[in-house]
Amino acid sequence: MSLLHVCTDCHGKCCVGRTMANDEERARIVAHSGVDHFVHWSGDLHYLDRGFCPYLKNGLCSVQDLKPFVCQIFPFVPRVVGGEFWLYCVGECDAAPNLASDFVSNARALAQAFFANRMPQDYARYWSENKTRDFDDLIVLFKIKVFGD
Repeated sequence: MSLLHVCTDCHGKCCVGRTMANDEERARIVAHSGVDHFVHWSGDLHYLDRGFCPYLKNGLCSVQDLKPFVCQIFPFVPRVVGGEFWLYCVGECDAAPNLASDFVSNARALAQAFFANRMPQDYARYWSENKTRDFDDLIVLFKIKVFGD
């Protein structure tokens, strides 16, 4: 799943901020790159610190085929609202207005798999501790609920 066919070559607007990865995602990236830039947060979750992703090389993702879930679904950003998981399509991505319907449905399916055994309040805590102010809620293009209608 990739947006490379609609990417506007902005040189990594999607690769800034704290990026979350679970144990499995982190292990794949570290094994491939030989470098561990992740910080443990809680349980099986880790993050890359603020700023440009250290795996971004010459404006391109050096771990494209191994990207964590949150990178795969960008410009969707997982959020918790009213105790439920949502995906917000953020306006910071220039390619966001050109998302194909299969990309949207695949992003939702990946989110369902990732959050299937996670508690919304845990991710809400992660967001409040790590992601607040990374994206502007005033330029969210649209939202989809991860589970249900």
